[in-house]
Amino acid sequence: MQATIEARAVKVSLQEAVAQGVANNPSLAEQFAQLQGQEWALIQAQRKWNPTFQIQGSNPFVGYNWTTYVQDNYAQVRPYQGSKWKKIKSNVPQKYQSKQAQQQQQFQVGVTAQLKWTFIDPTRQPGINSAQSSLEQQRLLFDNAARQLILSLQQSYFQIQNTKQLIDSFKQIFDINKQQLDMLEARKAIGMVTVAEVEQQRSSLYIQLTQLVQYMQNYIASTAQLAQFMALPEDALAVPSEPASPQGLWDRTLGDTLQRSLQYREEILAYSAQAESYRWTGIANMKAYLPVFSLVGRGGVQGNNGYPQTYLGIDPGRTYNTNRQWTANVGIGFNWQFDGGINAAQAQQNFAQSRNLLALKAKTEDQVVSEVRTAYGQMQTAAIAIKAARRSYQSAELAQAAARARFQVGVGDITSVVQAINQLSQSSQQMADSILKYNTSIAELYRYSATWPVTAKQDVEERVQRLRNPTSP
Repeated sequence: MQATIEARAVKVSLQEAVAQGVANNPSLAEQFAQLQGQEWALIQAQRKWNPTFQIQGSNPFVGYNWTTYVQDNYAQVRPYQGSKWKKIKSNVPQKYQSKQAQQQQQFQVGVTAQLKWTFIDPTRQPGINSAQSSLEQQRLLFDNAARQLILSLQQSYFQIQNTKQLIDSFKQIFDINKQQLDMLEARKAIGMVTVAEVEQQRSSLYIQLTQLVQYMQNYIASTAQLAQFMALPEDALAVPSEPASPQGLWDRTLGDTLQRSLQYREEILAYSAQAESYRWTGIANMKAYLPVFSLVGRGGVQGNNGYPQTYLGIDPGRTYNTNRQWTANVGIGFNWQFDGGINAAQAQQNFAQSRNLLALKAKTEDQVVSEVRTAYGQMQTAAIAIKAARRSYQSAELAQAAARARFQVGVGDITSVVQAINQLSQSSQQMADSILKYNTSIAELYRYSATWPVTAKQDVEERVQRLRNPTSP
C-alpha cells in the first residue's frame, strides 16, 4: 500500500506544497469573489456623488393618437337661433338632435430629459464610510483564509512526515520481532524454549503489526488531505521530499509575539472593521431625517401633426395643423420626509450590533492570547522533548540489542527482550511526536501572530493578481 502511494505521488518540499496550495485551492477564489463584490459595493456608494441623467419618451414616444368622442344628452336639444328655435332636419318628425360625436387624429412625438445632481445628502458619506469598512473587513477575511490554508498545508505536510517516520521505525522493529520469533520457533523445535516464550514473542509481533497498520491508515488519510489542500487532480498525490526533522526557529519572545498578535491578527481587526461599518450605517439611518437638496434641470419637446376634435362625418378640411412645444426649467429641488421613527429604530439596532461586535473582538483577543501562549509553550517543551526522546531512543536501541544478545547466549529471558523492544517502540513514537509538536507549534506561531512564513506572502500576492486578471499568464 505504501509503495502504491509513493509510486503515484510527487515528492514536494514544504515550500512547494504551500506555493501550489495557495495557487490552486478554490477557497481563496471564493474569498476573493466576496472581496470583489465588496469593492463594487464601495464603488456603488461612491458613485452616489455623480449626477443622474434621464431621458423619457411620451406614451408612445412616436406614434399616432386617435380619439372618438360621443355625447348623449338626456333632454332634446334644439340649436337656438335668434328668437326662435330652429328645427333640425330629421327623418323622424318632431324629433330634435340629442347626440354629438367628434373625432381626432394626430401624429405625436414627445420626449423629456432631466439632469439631477444631489449636492447635499447627509446619508451619502456615512454610507460610503460603511462600505469602506466592510471592504476592509473582507480584505482581512481574505488574508485570514490564506493564513488558515497555509497552516492547514503545513500541518498536513508535518503529519505525513510524522507518520512516515513512525512507519519506517516500526518496520525495523517489526523485522527485529520477526527475526526473534523465527529464532524462538527454531529453538522450540529442539526443545530449548517453551511454548509460552514463543507465544509471548508472537503477541509482541502482532501488536507491532497492528500499530504499523494503524500508521498506514493515517498515512493514507494524511496524503489525501494534503492533496485536497493543494487542489491536486483526482489521480495525483503528493508526499514530502524530506524526512521529519525540526523546521526553523521562532526568534521572538513571548511578549513580542503576543503584542504582534493583538495588533495584526485578522480576526480582531475584522471585528473592528465590521463594528465600524455597522456604526456608520446607524449614523446614515439617523441622518435620513435631514433634508436633501438637489440641482435639477428639465427640458422637453412635444409635437403634434393632425387635426383636432372635429364632428364625426365632416371632412377635417382646413383643421389640419402642426404644432411644437418646448419646455425647460432649472432650479434647486428639496426633499424631506418622516417615516414615523423606523430609521431611528434601525439606527439603534445597528449601534447595538456594533457594540456586540466590539464585545466579540474583546473575546477574540482573549482567545488569541490563549492560542499564542499554548503554541509558544508547546514549542519550548517540544524542543526539550526532542532531545530527551533522541537520548531515550538511543538508549532503548542499545537496551534491546543487549537483551537480545543476552537471550541468545542463554543469560537473559524472553520477557526482557520483549520489554526492551516495547521500550524501543515507545521511544520511537515519542521522538516522532515531539518533532511533530515542535513543527506544528512553529507553524501555529506564524499563523497566530499574523506573520507570513518564508515566501508565502509573495505566493498569495501572485494568486490575487491571477484572480484579478484571469487572462494574464
